[in-house]
Amino acid sequence: MFYYLYIGNQIEENENIAKELDMINQVNQELRNYAAITEKIGEDNERKRLAREIHDTLGHALTGIAAGVDACIAMIDIDPKATKQQLIVISKVVRQGIGDVRNSLNKLRPGALEEHGFKGAIESMIEEFTSVSDLKIDFNYTLEHVDFENTKEDVLFRAIQESITNSSRHGHATHIQIDIYQQDNTLYLKIKDNGCGCDDIIQGYGLKQMRERIGMINGEVHYDGSDGFLTIIKIPMQRGENCD
Repeated sequence: MFYYLYIGNQIEENENIAKELDMINQVNQELRNYAAITEKIGEDNERKRLAREIHDTLGHALTGIAAGVDACIAMIDIDPKATKQQLIVISKVVRQGIGDVRNSLNKLRPGALEEHGFKGAIESMIEEFTSVSDLKIDFNYTLEHVDFENTKEDVLFRAIQESITNSSRHGHATHIQIDIYQQDNTLYLKIKDNGCGCDDIIQGYGLKQMRERIGMINGEVHYDGSDGFLTIIKIPMQRGENCD
C-alpha cells in the first residue's frame, strides 16, 4: 500500500512540476514578446524623434534659404554687391542648419540653445531668418528670473521655429508678433502673423508634432486661422522655475 501511495505522490508531484515548467515557459515567452514589443516601441519612438528633429532643422533652414535665394535672384542685376552680402548670410544659415542636423542625430539640443541660452537662441533664430527674407518679426519677452529645464526650452524653441517657418512658407506673412510672458502660474507663448490664414485648419506633420511636444510637458496649444494665423501655447510653471 505504501508503495502505491509513494508512486501516486510521485506522479502527482511530477504533474505539478510539469505544470510549473509549462507556466514558466509561458511567462518566458510573454517576457520575450514584451521585450520585442518594447524594443519595437523604442525604435518607433527614436524614428519619430529623428523625423521631428530633421523636419524642424531642415524645414526651417531650407525655408530661410529659399527666401534668401529668391531675394538674390531679384536684385543680382541691380546690386551685385548687396547680392554677395546676402549670399554670405545664406551660407551662414546653411552651416547652422547642417550643425543642427548633426546635433539632432547626436541627440543634442539645438545648437543655438547650447550657445546662446533660451532668450538669446530665439533672438539669434529671428535675426537669421529676417536677414535672409523680407519678414519682420517683433519679439516681446517679459520673463524675468526664470530657469526652465532643457526639455521645456527645447519644446518652446521648436514651437517658435515651426511657427515662423509656417508663417513664411504657407501663410506668406510679412510680419510676425511673438510674445512670451507669465500670468499667474502659467507660461504663455503667443505667435501671431498677418498671413493669409485659413478657415479650416488642417494639422499637418509640423502642427501635430508641436501639439505632441507641448503635451509632453503638460501644456496645451490652440490654433486660430481666422485673422492671419495665431498660435497660443499655455504651459504650467513648475516649482523652482521662478528664481525670485
